[in-house]
Amino acid sequence: MIGLVLFVLWQPALVTERLVGGENAVAILLDSSASMALAENGETRMSQAQALLSEEGLAELARYL
Repeated sequence: MIGLVLFVLWQPALVTERLVGGENAVAILLDSSASMALAENGETRMSQAQALLSEEGLAELARYL
């Protein structure tokens, strides 16, 4: 029991520094709640999110990686 507690407190983690093409993925979720229909800067939040996920938007995000 003490060993289990020490193991949890140690906070083990798997660290890898090698990226493998095709195995790395990012999931992006958009909700369809009423708040996404609110307008900000002349556009709804949903249309802003969809624009960010377009090819042009993703290319813009990729500049920060």
